[in-house]
Amino acid sequence: MRLIFALVLFVGSVARAQDTTAAAAATSPVVPEPADSILRRAEQMVGEGHGAAGRALVDSILAATQPGTPQYAEVLFTKASIAATAFETERDFRRVTVEYPSSPRADDALLRLAQYELARGDKDEARQHLQRLDRDRPPSSTSPRANLSVARAWFELGDATHACAALTAAHSSTPSSEVEFLHQLDYASQPCAGLPTTVAAAPPPATPTSIPAPAPAPVVPPPVKTVAKPSTSGGNYTVQVAAYDTRGAAEALASKLRDRGYDVRVWGTAAPFRVRIGRYPTRGAAEKQLSALQAKQMSGFVTTSEP
Repeated sequence: MRLIFALVLFVGSVARAQDTTAAAAATSPVVPEPADSILRRAEQMVGEGHGAAGRALVDSILAATQPGTPQYAEVLFTKASIAATAFETERDFRRVTVEYPSSPRADDALLRLAQYELARGDKDEARQHLQRLDRDRPPSSTSPRANLSVARAWFELGDATHACAALTAAHSSTPSSEVEFLHQLDYASQPCAGLPTTVAAAPPPATPTSIPAPAPAPVVPPPVKTVAKPSTSGGNYTVQVAAYDTRGAAEALASKLRDRGYDVRVWGTAAPFRVRIGRYPTRGAAEKQLSALQAKQMSGFVTTSEP
């Protein structure tokens, strides 16, 4: 009898302990998974062939992230990296460079855009991206592996001076323990014998890279007799052509475009100050205006109009 009574007490104590553990688990707070780890998981899903699911995961994070923040630039960059089409990739990388010029991801996006242009044979456009990258973040402040990629792009453009400057910077900032990577740099540097290892700093541009202009003088699209002006009374979509860290630079471009007859405005109370053209009731109407701008050597993208 005593043994049976002891077993009953033991079983009861175990049951009470299990109930207490379950109650504690039910009331303990759930720690959300960091956004960075979710983004990496989404990239892994795409790499493993689950593209739609991975992209949907990134879209959900983007929708929950406050625009204008460094986190938004990070998510947008990831969205571009795993996009399903080349058009979406280029569009979102351009958004990073235009809307978030102060983000470290802007430099990564410029390099990706340059590589994309090289892949499709547009060397002039690739050179513009690399020149802006060199101006915004010179080789001395760029990571060694990024410098190696930059050097390869410059070599493909036939510019050994810029390429060798990037390789020299990469070599000087790589620790001696990374023997394999140093061998890669040595191999890539073979054409650099006797060439200068530094380049003169490029002057700051008068116009943003989102409006390509032939060197040496920046060019605003030529005057036109008539420009179709969209209604400014409403519209869910607009065309963004540039973004600046200062309102003065944004207003200067807006003034030039306004003189050409465009319905242009500067939007934002803090950097980046966005230069936008028109308000359109449908995305199709905004895309039509974007095509007209591109025919005049202007670039941009369609986005949701501000209230």
